[in-house]
Amino acid sequence: KQIYRWKINEKLAQLGMMKAAAEGNMRRFERYNGFVYGEPDEDIFAFSVGRIREDASKNPDLAWAAKDLLETYPKIENLDVSLPSEETINYVREVTKRELSKITEIEPFEGKIDAEQIVEIFNRVIGKLGLQDEWRVVVENTSRTGISINQEEKAAKIPQSRELTQKSLEGLIAHEISTHVQRRINGEGSKLKLLGLGLDRYLTGEEGVATMRQQVIGQENIDEFAGLDYHLGISFARGLDGEKRDFRGVFEVLEKKNYFYNLKKGQGKDKAKQMARNTAYNSCVRIFRGTDCKTKGVCFSKDLVYREGNIGVFMLISTQEGKQEMLRFSIGKYDPTNERHIWILNQLGITDEDLSGVENFS
Repeated sequence: KQIYRWKINEKLAQLGMMKAAAEGNMRRFERYNGFVYGEPDEDIFAFSVGRIREDASKNPDLAWAAKDLLETYPKIENLDVSLPSEETINYVREVTKRELSKITEIEPFEGKIDAEQIVEIFNRVIGKLGLQDEWRVVVENTSRTGISINQEEKAAKIPQSRELTQKSLEGLIAHEISTHVQRRINGEGSKLKLLGLGLDRYLTGEEGVATMRQQVIGQENIDEFAGLDYHLGISFARGLDGEKRDFRGVFEVLEKKNYFYNLKKGQGKDKAKQMARNTAYNSCVRIFRGTDCKTKGVCFSKDLVYREGNIGVFMLISTQEGKQEMLRFSIGKYDPTNERHIWILNQLGITDEDLSGVENFS
């Protein structure tokens, strides 16, 4: 009963936040948002800023572009966050490939494929899971570029303009279908059916597992954690550097960072500037959705889950207890870095043995 009370309280807070957004009550919106999604982690903010400052300082040819960036991004000492070791990455890649091989492996192809071809492959993967009569894959005419899963509609949505290489597609299958879809199906079949919808505040672990799997399947090298711009933007909006910001303030901070990195990748000044503005604007639209965009410090912090989840899951797997917990990642929608969630599963006797159906399938 208490597990469901926690979930219901979270849902009531989300409804309260939606009502506050409709009424334009930013004070109430901020309170509900903080209750559900929390505050950005200061150590992770320090880690991100430190890496950006290091990159800016190591590129003397772009010193003119780095100057503005270094003046905006503060010096913060960070000792608690680091990239995963090669040993951890290799272990995660081996275990993930073994568990998901039958789902993520697709017919090889050269170059990139378009949205219609992505739909065809996604449909085949959903068929492997026996979900072809329940789930559908559709092409969306949208300005968004990200592939998304709608749990309520049981639909995978592919933007019309999306193109993918084989490696990237395999990573997205690991993220969207092998994690988001399969965790729902497994959760609904467990002895705690709430694991299908997700325990309260499960999203950090959900996206942590999903992004981790996408990285080890879809990337050769992991030299950055997921969700950098969202975490940076929310942290600057909330004033982790000592100054709270509105939409415009966060846009300017992200634009400077993106402009520098676009130049570093070899883009010309004009193209680098336009790309930086577009990326920063799109990030800010997500960060400030539901707000009036002008009240400093008020933002929608849901997208903290990508970076904090990604870092949390990698840190967990670097321990022996985490390696053991990894065997239970697919049981349903819970956060493996949340001690209360681990206690819930252990109290109910939900273990990796309940995944025998998944293991037999793969």
